[in-house]
Amino acid sequence: MIGVFAALVASFLWAGSSSIWSAKGKSFIPFDLNLIKTLVATLFFCPLVLSIPWINQFWPIAILMLSGVVGIALGDTLYLAALQRLGSRRTLTIEALSPLIAGLSGTLLMGEAILPKAWIGVFFVSCSVFLAGYQYPSVQDLKGTQSFLSINSGFLLAFASVLSGVFGAGLSRLVLMNGQLMPIQTAEIRLIGALIALLLFFRRRIVFVLDNRESFRSEFPYFIFATFLGTNLGIFLQQIVFQQLPIGLGTTLLSTSPVMALLFLRYEGEKISTFAIFTSLISLVGIGLALG
Repeated sequence: MIGVFAALVASFLWAGSSSIWSAKGKSFIPFDLNLIKTLVATLFFCPLVLSIPWINQFWPIAILMLSGVVGIALGDTLYLAALQRLGSRRTLTIEALSPLIAGLSGTLLMGEAILPKAWIGVFFVSCSVFLAGYQYPSVQDLKGTQSFLSINSGFLLAFASVLSGVFGAGLSRLVLMNGQLMPIQTAEIRLIGALIALLLFFRRRIVFVLDNRESFRSEFPYFIFATFLGTNLGIFLQQIVFQQLPIGLGTTLLSTSPVMALLFLRYEGEKISTFAIFTSLISLVGIGLALG
């Protein structure tokens, strides 16, 4: 039950922090926010660097850093790029495939058995994530019709972000099953790998963020709070999930974040509709079946 509790809390924290980023990060493009939160989160966990057995656990650490590069740096970047092209609704539609792909990957590649009833639960959760997407405002509603090329590239980016996230989760699961590193250590290692990749590819963006000092200074306390909740605590709990649960079940529970986000609609100035409540109930039924 520790893994289940960790997954649901992580989903709730991701939903809450995303709401803060959405409300307070409007002065920055998504790539800047991704770089800021990864940098700040890595610094939060910085003291853990001294506790990591860098030499004795070289290969597991290398795998975890690759997991951070693929799952956090690449996966989040692809997701944000998809959001720019598709908007929240269409992107979350593709993200709803994540539990199904993770379940198949765990079964076929890692030999993790999932009961038929649990597969039905995974399907219900995927449906709830799909429906949750329709509760979010779409970029297309604001900007008009996107080009055919932009929409198709957006779908490809969204699907690639799902594959990146599942691949990163699988690598973490392989290392955590060995049991030599604590989840909080693996969280820092993944963040370091992601930060290195982001600095290599987006180092010029740091200059822009620093030049935009006034906006950065006014929003920084919110960034700190959102990063600590969503990135530090979120990834730490995520690592506990990958340690305790099969990747299919763990990813299914972690993917309920868009449904959790419906709880924060009032904070964003929107009303909680009957449809949102219906979506949440579908998610709860799916979770119950997946755990059964």
